[in-house]
Amino acid sequence: MKNIMISGPDGTGKSTIIEATRQRLVNDKKDMEVVWMRHHHYFAKVVNMFGRIVGKSYKERYDWGEIGYHSYKGFMGIIYIISIYLDHLIFSFFLKTKKLKKDKSYLVDRYILDVVADLIVDTKNDKFVFFLFDKFIKEELINFDAFILECDLNIVTLRRKDIKDDKKYIDKINAYKKISDKYNITKLNTGKDSIHEIVQQIVQ
Repeated sequence: MKNIMISGPDGTGKSTIIEATRQRLVNDKKDMEVVWMRHHHYFAKVVNMFGRIVGKSYKERYDWGEIGYHSYKGFMGIIYIISIYLDHLIFSFFLKTKKLKKDKSYLVDRYILDVVADLIVDTKNDKFVFFLFDKFIKEELINFDAFILECDLNIVTLRRKDIKDDKKYIDKINAYKKISDKYNITKLNTGKDSIHEIVQQIVQ
């Protein structure tokens, strides 16, 4: 069975859909492990430390918690993209095989598409992001059935209080749309279709 990758902005229901998909596969007697694929940053951590010093990486606090932002444009944006690219190289060549074994099937949360979406939001440099990560994305789309979740903003803000305060949420929606359009990735609307209907599209 082919691996499955679920991506999308916060609040679109990734955790709910992943759990429902996992349960459906269990009921169908199909063995698929859920894996969180965000990886540690090494080079990017250095850039973010500098970003905090110069005020380009910061947090805004609210009564419910805080939101972190990176505003890396121009030369600093290019450096940040390269740093994330180098971190992804480390993960791909040395750490990925520890998470994804060839004899298993996986349902993956927060992976390459989410990394790219975040970079587009943080740097506004779509062209350079796609230039560096295009090969990685295409390779993963061979190994994964990929889906991007979307949902109407008014529904998302009812689900998640923090979304209303996120100044870059619209940018995140647009970033995933660019990725979906460029690579022809199926979009599933969690505000219009039921969980059952969405899971059916994923596992069919």
